[in-house]
Amino acid sequence: MAHILAQAPAPLGDPAVPNPIATEPGFVFDTLVAQVFNILFIGAGILAVLFIIISGIMFILSFGRDEARARAAKTFFSAIIGLVIVFTAYLVVNVALSALGIDPFYRI
Repeated sequence: MAHILAQAPAPLGDPAVPNPIATEPGFVFDTLVAQVFNILFIGAGILAVLFIIISGIMFILSFGRDEARARAAKTFFSAIIGLVIVFTAYLVVNVALSALGIDPFYRI
């Protein structure tokens, strides 16, 4: 039985179509995507924790002044909300990558 050209199975790793972003022989694009997302999430988490620490220092240095204390509380709650958003986004991205069959290479 002869295959029609559109139905012929394509060989995997066809050297006629090189990967334009491959820098090493074992390079896989999905691991790059997972690495980039993990680096962004780690950076955002560190930034949120840094803002929590800064808001604590601002609260200590407010010396009972209402406006300084309110600004420190606003910074603290904004950092907490940011941290919740980062964790939620991390969960959504990992679920989406897993649903697409892309195994995140570096899981936290």
